[in-house]
Amino acid sequence: MFSQFRAYSSFKKSKYVAYLSLSKQWKHSSNEKVLWALYQLGMYNEVNLKREREMFDVQSKYTLIAIIVSAFACGQDIQGEEFIQKYERLFSQDMTLLVEKLATFNYNRALLLAKTYRLTSLCVVALMEKSGDVASAKVMLQNLNTSDSSISNVDKSILMANLSIGVCDKLASLNAIYASAQMSKICLENDNKSNLNVNTIQPCSDEYQRVQPSRGVVSIIMTAFNAKDYIETAVESILKQSYRFIELIIVDDCSTDGTWDIIQSFAKKDQRVRPMRQILNAGTYLAKNKALLMAKGDFVMCHDADDWSHPQRLERQLQPLLEDKKLIATVSNWVRLTNQGRFVSRSVFPLSRLNPSSLLFRRTAVMKKVGFWDAVRTGADSEFNHRVKLAFGHHRVKKVNLPLAIGSFHEKSLMNAPETGFVDQRIPVDRQMYWESWMHWHIDVLRNKGSFYLPIISSYAQRKFEAPEKILPNESVLKEVARSIQH
Repeated sequence: MFSQFRAYSSFKKSKYVAYLSLSKQWKHSSNEKVLWALYQLGMYNEVNLKREREMFDVQSKYTLIAIIVSAFACGQDIQGEEFIQKYERLFSQDMTLLVEKLATFNYNRALLLAKTYRLTSLCVVALMEKSGDVASAKVMLQNLNTSDSSISNVDKSILMANLSIGVCDKLASLNAIYASAQMSKICLENDNKSNLNVNTIQPCSDEYQRVQPSRGVVSIIMTAFNAKDYIETAVESILKQSYRFIELIIVDDCSTDGTWDIIQSFAKKDQRVRPMRQILNAGTYLAKNKALLMAKGDFVMCHDADDWSHPQRLERQLQPLLEDKKLIATVSNWVRLTNQGRFVSRSVFPLSRLNPSSLLFRRTAVMKKVGFWDAVRTGADSEFNHRVKLAFGHHRVKKVNLPLAIGSFHEKSLMNAPETGFVDQRIPVDRQMYWESWMHWHIDVLRNKGSFYLPIISSYAQRKFEAPEKILPNESVLKEVARSIQH
């Protein structure tokens, strides 16, 4: 009886891993709570399997949304469409949530529903803007009730930037976000005459670089592979942080385009930069693990080689950890920006979302209890972040709800490359298999009160959970990296 109460309490608190770990029969159950928990955890294959195996009459709005979105996420559009029709019959007066959730995996269908039912929201504005209907998007944005507490000023400002033509107007919308948070404004190269993209953004002045006492060293890990087009911007944005007590460990993963030369030039100019080079291309997470092993800071944060960070990012993410010793980590949001000056999101809306590489954590405590990133080639940031929250408790990870980084949206990034990223709003099979595999492991560890620790390297046979062979470094790479670490 007590375990049932704990399970119910976990569900009410949206602690879905805890809920499933306490629901011992969840794998054989298709009740509405189980389906919603699986959906919320992104376990879309599990939802689809339960839908296919068990014929049941769904009457719940949330269960229908879980089934519809899970179907579209995995490319099962025909099945998803069948349940959309049922949803329309039952809940035609309540379409907003379905449209928002469906937008992530089929924005055209979501937009059609929004138009059919004459919905108005920031999500619909984003859908219209993405479809190219800028005029209608502008009208709707202007007519939205700005006093509505559900309307995010951050999201509204970013949408305003997308709907603006001039660079100065776009920049003004972005700076409105920082001004409201009492943060320094940003400018563009050439007196704001450049196009808005990651490589043209820079601080407006050095006023933010006020002298601060050292409150501990932050080790920042940056891995790079053929990143010459963006890495200078990424490194400079870190070296110009208002909190200057850092070490920047940059690991080159056997680049062939001159990236290593750029890294070495920064190391010669700034003693805070520690350059490292892999002996062979092993992937970003083995590179991160090697850097984490070498890190000396009190805190650790990662930074992608094609991102730009606001000069007060470290200051804002570090402050909560300094004020509350019980906190183990902080995270923050980001926005992604094309070279043409348009803010984009795979989910369409919201445009400001959790930055998966933003975790800033206490090094010693996390390494002792959680260990390292899973040694795969893609998708391990989310697993690591989730593992930290489960190992220490969600309440010990605080979110700074501001876009403190701007990521470059380009075809070579892990999220966009055909072999590792998302195609046509569909989740690649291997990525989804990996996600659900580690989620199953997390549930089992929590149920059995086991250890969330992962070592720096695991052979295939030693892995705690399965991963598709396509995203695993081959065994010879693992052995070579292991030798290099030992030496």
